[in-house]
Amino acid sequence: FAELALALKAKPAPAYIALGTMFPSPTKPDVATNRHVVGEYLTRTSLPLVLIGGITLDNVHELPKHERVYFAVIGDAFRFGAR
Repeated sequence: FAELALALKAKPAPAYIALGTMFPSPTKPDVATNRHVVGEYLTRTSLPLVLIGGITLDNVHELPKHERVYFAVIGDAFRFGAR
C-alpha cells in the first residue's frame, strides 16, 4: 500500500486513484493482478477508484461493485471501433 500512500501525498492532490492490473491482458500477460486489494483501497481513501488492466465486457462482472469504483474498458472499446 506504499504506492497508495505516495499518491495520497501528491501535490496537487489526486482526484481519483487508478488501480491495476485487474486481469492478465494480451499486452501484459505476466503482470500480477491486484483485484484482491480493491476493498482495502476503499477503506484507505475516500477517492474514487478507477480499475484498469485487462478489463473486458465479459469479465467486468467479476470486479467489486461500489459507488466509488469505476472501470476502464479500453481493449473492447477499440475493437468495437475497428469493426
